[in-house]
Amino acid sequence: MPLYNPVPGGGATVVRKSADEVVNNSIVLQDDDELKLAVKVNEVWRILVFLKINSQAAQRFKWIFTVPAGATLISFEKFEDNDPAQIASRDITAQTDSFTAGGVQYLCFYALYVGAAAAGYIQLQWAQTVAAANDTTVYENSHLIAHKLT
Repeated sequence: MPLYNPVPGGGATVVRKSADEVVNNSIVLQDDDELKLAVKVNEVWRILVFLKINSQAAQRFKWIFTVPAGATLISFEKFEDNDPAQIASRDITAQTDSFTAGGVQYLCFYALYVGAAAAGYIQLQWAQTVAAANDTTVYENSHLIAHKLT
């Protein structure tokens, strides 16, 4: 009996940005050009999200995911190795999240997608929190690595 049981759905599905994407003068959440994952009815996926971004501190970077009707996408972030109280989880489709980048920053977390009766896409959306002429960028090689669990 092996100690490690591979993911039942097989190998990873990788979705990678092939070019930088820039938004400026807009607080309207827009679909990322490339960071989306097609999902079928009732599928369950574990997803690693890795974003390399750049936004001026005053504009902040805001983001959210959309999913098919009835599905959930919950993020899990572990901040310290030995403190279980430092594990945070939240619904990343319910409200936008934002942070002050102030230069190149990295955002990385795991998420669990549980599908429902509708197929569609897990879609990253993002924008500035304050419209300004300064560029907000999600860089090439930002990516999603997804493992289908069922």
